[in-house]
Amino acid sequence: MNARIGMRLFSGAALAILVVVFGCSEDAIIGAGIENESPEVWLSSGPVEGTTTGYQIHFYWGGWDPDGEIRYFEFVVVDGFPLGFHREDTSGIDKWRRTSVFDSVFKVSADDSATEVFYGGHSYTRYDRAHTFFIRAVDLEGKRSDPVYRSFTAWTLAPYVEITMPRPQNDRNATVSLGKVIKWEWRGVDPIDSPDNVQDPESIRYLYHRVDSPGFGYMPEYDMVLDLNENPWRYEEDWSPWISYRAAGDSGRSTWLGDDEILELRRSHIFAVQAKDEAGAVSAIFTRGWNVRQFIVSVTASPFLTITAPYIGGFQFTGTNLRPQKRDLPPGVELNFRWIGDATAYGGEITCYQYG
Repeated sequence: MNARIGMRLFSGAALAILVVVFGCSEDAIIGAGIENESPEVWLSSGPVEGTTTGYQIHFYWGGWDPDGEIRYFEFVVVDGFPLGFHREDTSGIDKWRRTSVFDSVFKVSADDSATEVFYGGHSYTRYDRAHTFFIRAVDLEGKRSDPVYRSFTAWTLAPYVEITMPRPQNDRNATVSLGKVIKWEWRGVDPIDSPDNVQDPESIRYLYHRVDSPGFGYMPEYDMVLDLNENPWRYEEDWSPWISYRAAGDSGRSTWLGDDEILELRRSHIFAVQAKDEAGAVSAIFTRGWNVRQFIVSVTASPFLTITAPYIGGFQFTGTNLRPQKRDLPPGVELNFRWIGDATAYGGEITCYQYG
């Protein structure tokens, strides 16, 4: 009997143990689960909400995670203000860029709402565009904070261009005679936020066009420069592709016209150059003699030749009419001739000399 009672007690104890082990929840062994809290982020410096600033903006931000660490930040810059931008610009993880730093300088576009402004009596084109900067934090478990944002309007002054070759005439409004093959050169300047704070433009493009009146064909007296200012859309297909201002071979600062193109002889044409800055602002004002020239293609354009020699002085000639000069000298005088040609007045370039 004692043996049977002992077994019963053992069995009961074993049962009790089993109930204790398997009747408890997992939390009793490893502790209750804690939900991961979202990190937080804030903007510590940048333009004041809704203000107008330059197109290069320095933002500073910070963040923390109450139950862990921040792994990185994500940011996006969109056009418009919070109530005016397109929501799809921030929808989707592919729209956001990662960063592990706590500040950065952003260059944004300023290529809208062109207005004419004056500095020191000179006219400039001012552009601006509204933007909103969003940033959020991501913790080690991939949880994201609510984003914070700052809206601002970026502005810049448009670059300008001066055609330097062929050399400008005293009367910049005059229609000049140029050769069948013309080398054009120009100089671009990009005022960032004032006429004194300048840099090179980002890119340029150029066009040439016979002076045609819309719907009437060739009309040399037609004011095509005025039409280019008032109806720029009409000439959009005539522009070259945008070329980097620092392109190799000075191709962003010069071009030949007439080597691959056929310019109609004795016909009036215009040539114009336009510049764009890194904010997307484009020179929109075309002025005769500065960034646009009107010219006639001439077959009589000829280089200017200057010849000098000791004892007999210097002589100048234009074109093929040499107008021979005669001088009488005593025998035995050594002559040392020097010469230089200049074709820049009509956009040409000296390639060789002949003498005899």
